[in-house]
Amino acid sequence: MVVLVALFIASSVWLTLSERSLQHRVEQNVFELKSLSKMGTLLRGMNEPAVPPGAWHDLESEFRAAAETINGIPEGADVRGFVRQAAGGVGKMAQIRAAMQHPGAAPETPGSPAATSDTHADNHSDWVEFPPGARESYERESDSAAWAIEQAVIAVRLDETRTSEILAGRWSQLTLLVIASCFMATLFAFLWRRHQQDLLAQRAVREELERSEEQFRTLFEDAPVAYDEADTEGIVRRVNRAECDLLGKPRAELLGKPLWDAMSSASKAHSLEAFRKKLESRQPLAPFEREYVRPDGQLLVLLVNQSVIRDHHGVATGIRSTSLDITQRKKTEEQLLRIKEEAEAANRAKGEFLANMSHEIRTPMAGVLGMVDLVLSTPLTAEQKDHLAMARTSADSLLTLLNDILDLSKIEAGRLDLAAAPFSLRDSVLGAVGMFSVRAREKGLELKAEIAADAPVAVVGDALRMRQVLINLIGNAIKFTDRGSVTLRVAAENRSETAAVLRVEVADTGVGVPKHMRSVIFEPFRQADGSTTRRFEGTGLGLTISARLVDLMGGRIGMQSEVGTGSTFFFTVPVGIASAADIAAAPPAVVAPVSPSPTRPLRILLAEDNPVNQRLATVLLQREGHEVVVVGDGRKAVAAVQAGMFDIVLMDVQMPSMDGLEAAIAIRRSEKDSGRRIPIVAMTAHAMTGDRDRCLEAGMDDYLSKPIVPADLRATLSKYTSES
Repeated sequence: MVVLVALFIASSVWLTLSERSLQHRVEQNVFELKSLSKMGTLLRGMNEPAVPPGAWHDLESEFRAAAETINGIPEGADVRGFVRQAAGGVGKMAQIRAAMQHPGAAPETPGSPAATSDTHADNHSDWVEFPPGARESYERESDSAAWAIEQAVIAVRLDETRTSEILAGRWSQLTLLVIASCFMATLFAFLWRRHQQDLLAQRAVREELERSEEQFRTLFEDAPVAYDEADTEGIVRRVNRAECDLLGKPRAELLGKPLWDAMSSASKAHSLEAFRKKLESRQPLAPFEREYVRPDGQLLVLLVNQSVIRDHHGVATGIRSTSLDITQRKKTEEQLLRIKEEAEAANRAKGEFLANMSHEIRTPMAGVLGMVDLVLSTPLTAEQKDHLAMARTSADSLLTLLNDILDLSKIEAGRLDLAAAPFSLRDSVLGAVGMFSVRAREKGLELKAEIAADAPVAVVGDALRMRQVLINLIGNAIKFTDRGSVTLRVAAENRSETAAVLRVEVADTGVGVPKHMRSVIFEPFRQADGSTTRRFEGTGLGLTISARLVDLMGGRIGMQSEVGTGSTFFFTVPVGIASAADIAAAPPAVVAPVSPSPTRPLRILLAEDNPVNQRLATVLLQREGHEVVVVGDGRKAVAAVQAGMFDIVLMDVQMPSMDGLEAAIAIRRSEKDSGRRIPIVAMTAHAMTGDRDRCLEAGMDDYLSKPIVPADLRATLSKYTSES
């Protein structure tokens, strides 16, 4: 840009000086033309015949002065030769005139003193006629001088023309220079403005960068998260206030030290290797935990996130780290883990307690029911039978309550499993309704079932648990309805080729549920009327168990009610769709008692520690004609099997010294060398989920739950009698 400006200035100066020089030359050309014109005029005057000698000499003097003037111009047209030629011709003309004035005398040089004095003396003399031949010489010299003047004029005219042309070119160049000057000025102004804008932009960028750096420094220092930067050797180069406060050290003690300097021994061991692997991209930059030790000895657990710092060439120059104090969170997690373990231990204890309670309550209940049945099978008076029947009913109610509590406990403990199998929806619904036909008729209620046409005939699900929900809802509806009807409706809410969602409703015209109780009606031990003066008995577990079972089956339960008008309890449950062939191939959900085929007399070992159950089982078995040997624990049962021959062993599970499971394992172990296998049937009050599986895993062959139903006992004995 500077070179262009210098060239522009030099060109401007050159054009200006050149224009002035040409203008001066034009002026000189004009002056030369004027002088040449004067010389031509004087020459013509000197050619006049009547010019007196004195006047002629004056003309000659002026002619010579004009010629000297032209010759004295330094930069005019090159006409000096022509001017000298014209001056020479005039000189010769003067010599010719002088010879005619003084015949025989030598010609006088023009301008000599003698000639001048003579000339002046003869100024007023008359003109002498030219002698023969002199006139021609005089005219010839005059013509030569006139021709020279004419050639000089032509030369000056040519020079003037060339100078004018050059001057016109200089004006064009000057115009272009002016235009170029304007362009250069505009360009310079634009570039200057651009330069100023660039300077302003650079200043703005610099100020913004300074603000950003200040903001970064402020953010870096005031960030609530600990932050540091380390070089490729792990030496800390930057650290913020939060990390200093967190580690309890001033900045000077952290800068220039390794990252792992403040770590615990356990974390320090592998931090250096992990740091190098991350720099070499051989280890992912996933968040990790590190332990740090404060100067006061407090142990911190920090969650660290790292990223690699790279230069503009992509070369790793260090690692930046952000650390979050999770010490309290780790303590909370440990507390939650302890609480979880304690809850699981409590849940296991609860399961064990329920198993023990099931055994301890069901065992005497089995004795009560069995003994009542034994007494009822003997000759009694009508009053005695009536009293025993009432006792049997009360015992059944107590057993039902026990079963409800156990069911609820198993559900809450997550130990209730569902068994999906094909079953007839119509048979299950009508079977549940049929169980309450006598009770409905006794209260004068209309009990009916309505199965919609879109409901599938055969479904896949847990028939036993669905039947349990139906029984609970229908039983509640009949209990709380004094007049009117109870209606069970079943329809398909949604249905496809392979699945359906059933909607089951139980509507009654009973007392209804108060509004304030509707939100808690499905909670355990809650009833619509919980006062001591309530009309309707019950524990309030039926709806709770039903709600939990529906939830386990993947459905939902709800209700609509109006006091004095009645209630509608409904639930939805997803089921699969089965075919009639699937139902025919599946085992029945509820097996009706059948009369077993007569069995031959058996020699039976009864392992039972409860005297009442010993007596009950012995009487039942002896009535069937069997021989019974009774032992009170598992160890004696193992010894009896090894000492004598038995057709079958009825084994209680919970016994002193050695329980039934250990005894069954011991018996199976002792049979390995003998080659025989005696059937072992568990006969226990344990009714929790998994009890049957544990018995079978111990080597037992079958399972009977107390209280023992005589028909079930006969069927089991008949099965193993036929197998033997």
